[in-house]
Amino acid sequence: MNRLRNLLLLFAFITTPAASLKGAVSVDPAREAVNGSLRGVAVTNAVTWPQDRTALGAGASWWYDWKLDTALDDPAYVPMAWWGQVPPFCPPILLTGNEWNVNFAPWGERVEPAEAARRVLAIEQACPNTRQVALGLSADHWGNAGGWDGEIYLRTFLRAYRTQSGRAYRGTIALHCYAMNTADYCMRRLTRMTRAVKAYRGPWWLTEAAILNGNAVEFRRLITFALPRFERVAAYTPRLPGDCAALDWCAAFVGSGVELVGPDGQLTTIGLEWTKH
Repeated sequence: MNRLRNLLLLFAFITTPAASLKGAVSVDPAREAVNGSLRGVAVTNAVTWPQDRTALGAGASWWYDWKLDTALDDPAYVPMAWWGQVPPFCPPILLTGNEWNVNFAPWGERVEPAEAARRVLAIEQACPNTRQVALGLSADHWGNAGGWDGEIYLRTFLRAYRTQSGRAYRGTIALHCYAMNTADYCMRRLTRMTRAVKAYRGPWWLTEAAILNGNAVEFRRLITFALPRFERVAAYTPRLPGDCAALDWCAAFVGSGVELVGPDGQLTTIGLEWTKH
């Protein structure tokens, strides 16, 4: 319990908005026409995934599990090279990296932007026809905890990539964002990152997103905001593993409201919201 409390306290500290970011963000669903973004899920429970996938229907049009599974023959599956390692095969799409701006194991392991650029380029050279969706950056300001602010990291990565390759990055960028109670925090941070980084004009994916207290109204606001702005959006998560409390990376989510599917295999209130859009 102390570990869970400490993790949540750290998350609250990291996600406290700076003074320049104060103020609510207003999104009018009637004016924000959803553009058909592909909705997917970040899957943490392999045991229940077949059942959860059926329950989610169109809300699970693609999925990933942070792994580079060479045995899966599923066109909806997107593999991940967590460390940016050159994969043993060249998939059509590859997620490269996971929260490299975070210095807080086991959720993220800090990788400096210049090294991130080197790893992305190595995969490009080995798999020239693979579409890389790089970085999986946390949109938070992890500079308060030994990491990088997401926006600063991205700017630095793009400069390093240009220096090493002699050209601008032409792949896709992925972001992550979690809000404790309301969607406003993620709406501010994601807007800031996608608008402020002028050196990048490519598509964006949002590959982890959740409202940690499970508020369905706030979750609806977050996805109404995200779907028109991101080419793909993945909700976290269908169901947590059964032994979640014993897993370091998972313990902080015990008792949270992130699950789209309940223990009975039925959609939760946020799962119902996810399948509506």
